[in-house]
Amino acid sequence: MVASALFQECLQDSPKFRSQLAQEESQIEILEHKLEKVLKACGTMLDSGKTFTTHQTIFTNSLWELSSSFRDVPETASHLNKIIQGLQEMNKFQSILLDQASRTVLKNMTNFIKEDIKGVWESRQHFDKISGDLDIALSRHSQVPKTKPVEIEQTNGILQATVTCFRHTVLDHVYTVSMLQARKKQEVLGTLLSYMQACNTYFHQGYDLCEGMQSFLRSLDDEIVQMRTDTSKLEKTLGERHSLVTLSDKASNDTIVQGYLFKRTSNAFKTWHRRWFCIKNNQLVYRKRTGEEHYTVMEEDLKLCSVRPSADSERRFCFEVISPSRSHMLQADSEEMYNQWIVALQQGIGNALQLVIHNSDSDKKLSSVDKSNNNKRSKIWEQLTKIPGNEFCCDCKHAEPRWASINLGITLCIGVSVFTTVK
Repeated sequence: MVASALFQECLQDSPKFRSQLAQEESQIEILEHKLEKVLKACGTMLDSGKTFTTHQTIFTNSLWELSSSFRDVPETASHLNKIIQGLQEMNKFQSILLDQASRTVLKNMTNFIKEDIKGVWESRQHFDKISGDLDIALSRHSQVPKTKPVEIEQTNGILQATVTCFRHTVLDHVYTVSMLQARKKQEVLGTLLSYMQACNTYFHQGYDLCEGMQSFLRSLDDEIVQMRTDTSKLEKTLGERHSLVTLSDKASNDTIVQGYLFKRTSNAFKTWHRRWFCIKNNQLVYRKRTGEEHYTVMEEDLKLCSVRPSADSERRFCFEVISPSRSHMLQADSEEMYNQWIVALQQGIGNALQLVIHNSDSDKKLSSVDKSNNNKRSKIWEQLTKIPGNEFCCDCKHAEPRWASINLGITLCIGVSVFTTVK
């Protein structure tokens, strides 16, 4: 996990962040299982002195499996593989190493699992609880009618406190996961290094083998010192993580093109669901926070749409996205987000219209594209004429109008200088 790159993403609690977090936690779970397998093999080796050779093989085999967790770090995997090869060479020695193995492999890796990895799962439980509290606070805040200002103020205070708590919690959880990912290399390699150094000390019969590995061991020791130094620097850098909450608040004043909105369903129940919306390729699309890989298209073509505040809704911060054939009711989390979404949608509609104008100018030069554009305009015209009343000019009631206002979804028979032609 590249923590510095994910900090801003985690404050938004975006689907991308949730997916990356799930992947990191899955890797930690796999690492934990493989470390437990290493510990089990080492314990069996110590308990079975007479069959040490057999269980030493099991141990080294489990380390081979552990090395697969470091495939993305070739240098670390290479170091680990060299250590495993050394253990295989010393497979015939049985006794002196037992005490040192108990104080290094068993102790360090057990502590790593019980303290570091367990700390991640405890942090995850706390994160899940606060995340659930935030969802409840958002839902309650969104359901308060406009006519209850006291209740609005109460729910808003609870929501703001919950949001702040969630942001600090998610930062702490990302920090915990990131630090474990940073420490796992030095913990595993450092532990095995100590074990190998004990082998070099106590097994005089393996002197030649250990002598040949001295250069590698010294180099690895220096690298682990450097790893610890780098990890200390990372920890110091991440110590400033909570300042990102303030920076995120300052950055929230910029015009947005993505974020969470409540959308009202078109069925008879008129229920509200919170979804992640964004403007992509002149389309308004959305998806769930989890469980969906692809976006659902709400509006295929923004140039046929308009946006306006909703004065009829009992909920606050509501606005409508209107197309010639349907209307969508959406709700922002706050007045600030409401204003930003209005501006963002207006800009998106404007950009889509500018693209049509640009394509129209290009048609004069590129005859090969003319047929495609005419077909596209014909489709738009067909959509507009299907609207009841559009078979007549909305101004003079003349039959068979030849012009249209795309934003208003009406037909006219006036000059091209006022409205955009689609036919």
